[in-house]
Amino acid sequence: MLPPFTAMPRRVRIAFWITVSVLSGILILSAWFEQRLRAHLSGVSDYAAQEELWNTISLTREFMNVIKVVRLARYDPTQREELALRYDILASRVHTTQSGTLHNLYGMTQAYRQLLAPLNALFQQFDPLFEDGLDNVEIERLAQTLDQLEPQFHQTVQLIQERFSDQLIRNQRLIVALGEWRIALLVLQFLLLLFFAFIALRELWRSETRSRELEEARRVALDASAAKTRFLASVSHEMRTPLTAIIGYTEQVLALNSLPPAQRRQLEHVRQSGTYLSSLIGNVLDVSKIEAGRVHVVEDTVCMAEVATDLRGIFELQAASRGLQFTLTLDPAVPPYLHLDGGKWRQILINLIGNAIKFTEHGAVHAHIDALQPADKLMLRMQVIDTGLGISIEEQARLFNPFEQTASGKLLGGTGLGLVISRDYARHLGGDITVESVPGRGSTFTATVHAQPAMAPPPADEKDAPRLDGLKLVIAEDQEINRELMRDILTQAGAQVRATDNGLSVLDELTTDPACDCVLLDYNMPGLDGLAAARALRARGWSGRIVMISAGLQPEPDKLAAAGIDQWLPKPFSALRLLQAARGEVQEGAAPAAAVQSELLESLETMCGRLGCTPQRWLELAERGLARVETLLAHYANSDNTQDKQRHAHSARGIALQIGATALATALADLEQHPDTAPTTPVRECYAQTRAAVAELAQTNFLSGTTRDAP
Repeated sequence: MLPPFTAMPRRVRIAFWITVSVLSGILILSAWFEQRLRAHLSGVSDYAAQEELWNTISLTREFMNVIKVVRLARYDPTQREELALRYDILASRVHTTQSGTLHNLYGMTQAYRQLLAPLNALFQQFDPLFEDGLDNVEIERLAQTLDQLEPQFHQTVQLIQERFSDQLIRNQRLIVALGEWRIALLVLQFLLLLFFAFIALRELWRSETRSRELEEARRVALDASAAKTRFLASVSHEMRTPLTAIIGYTEQVLALNSLPPAQRRQLEHVRQSGTYLSSLIGNVLDVSKIEAGRVHVVEDTVCMAEVATDLRGIFELQAASRGLQFTLTLDPAVPPYLHLDGGKWRQILINLIGNAIKFTEHGAVHAHIDALQPADKLMLRMQVIDTGLGISIEEQARLFNPFEQTASGKLLGGTGLGLVISRDYARHLGGDITVESVPGRGSTFTATVHAQPAMAPPPADEKDAPRLDGLKLVIAEDQEINRELMRDILTQAGAQVRATDNGLSVLDELTTDPACDCVLLDYNMPGLDGLAAARALRARGWSGRIVMISAGLQPEPDKLAAAGIDQWLPKPFSALRLLQAARGEVQEGAAPAAAVQSELLESLETMCGRLGCTPQRWLELAERGLARVETLLAHYANSDNTQDKQRHAHSARGIALQIGATALATALADLEQHPDTAPTTPVRECYAQTRAAVAELAQTNFLSGTTRDAP
């Protein structure tokens, strides 16, 4: 493929323009010569002109015939009819000649006047006489007039014939000259093409020489790159060791309540800078691994519902803080559990969505996850659509180059490595990342990876669940089913639990009795939501532990820290996760293993293992939870307020996730994201099917000790 014209060497461009100019000049001259040649050839082969010359000769013959008959008519009256006929023929010849090519060739020249003007005068004089009949006197006078015209007539005809002959000679000479010029142009064109053929061969030879030199330089550069990669990896690892200590000790100092505000602000800057530097070092390490070819794919089982929930939690508040609308939809046709490298897949999604929010000033960012089914393997796809600044065609060409940034990217900051790493990961996973963008209208990034439907690993072993003996806890959850479940789990672990259904009640509880070790707040509650309640508690000086629980909407860690929240616990949660969160022991990546998800319900073993309850207890919770979901759907249908609809759908979705009704939770997520447009019929159909599945479980022999998967 040829490089762009502007990227060619300057001498090549100069040679190109010289070639175009010379060849264009040759083409123009050839066309001009051809036109001239055709014009003169047409003059030589002009049959009309030759016919008119013949008419001139015929005119001469008829003129002589008239003279002959006039002389006979002087003495023989019987020749008068013949005279009238010859006179008419001569008049006709004059008329034809006068209106034909001769007039076009000579116009009103002297030759034309000498030939035709006297004849016209003759006809004007004798036409009336011929109509009345000529007498001897008039015939004598006609004879005298013709005798006077005869010498001049012959001289003029000879002049016309000479001029026609001269014109033929001139055209012939011009044709010869034009032919010679044409041959000269062909010779020039041949020499020019020969010259550029020589240049092309010389450039080809130079190109071959440069290719050998470049290959050698490439080998040297690869060796240098490998050495650089080893150096970067070594130095980066060495840098991360003290950086980890810097961030860790900074966070410990920030945890001190006695820290003065000025020092706290300075240490916050240190922590933020350290975190940012850590991410940059991580990107450098990733690029080093990619360049060194040491990217390893570590596949595991990924729960797609958890991925979608995590992404919503990470980005919804971030988008809202910028005045943007963020939505993420998961196609129900996507298998609930997939076998792929979950870490790299999450990094790709976080990078693309984060970039979309970062470079969108107003409007919306929408992410959609679905699955394509080619002949050989399932292809997982996510499209991120934004209404941001857009990317020009020129910038798209270098968008995936390391350390390359768009004009807007340079203004907003960054390293220019995120997309490079993400695309390389996508290609290692059998897919790719593509972009479609229109400047000023937004962009669409599409990420694809290969995946396989998978069975989830068995539920986590919770025999070593931590104890909460002596801890005092407060629960704020507006859904009774979830509130009762958490109370049971925490009470069985030895904690003293107080439960409320809204954020205002939490404030009242702690005002009355501030002796509390941990508060567990639901994110979406009527009146005062969890985030506002956490801020209010910190504003009042309460220093205990706060855990935020929700089915989605997880903010960034900085946002949680700003509100004084210590831990985020996503729904559905296991008993172990809840106990660890209450004790402050939840570690990153400690989420319980996902369970097998059927068309409607997770398996009974998985649900009981996650909640730490018996099958009888789970059936009781499921029946009460579905009853509450039905009530919330009725509230949803009767409400005209968009925020109230979202709150009802969110609460119903949280209950569905907690009891293992994942299909119903997915349908409710659509109502939560599109409260004004999403139809409720699919949700109610899914609800009826889920209720029937639970009823079937209640009628089987599960309660007698045998187990099988739910339908």
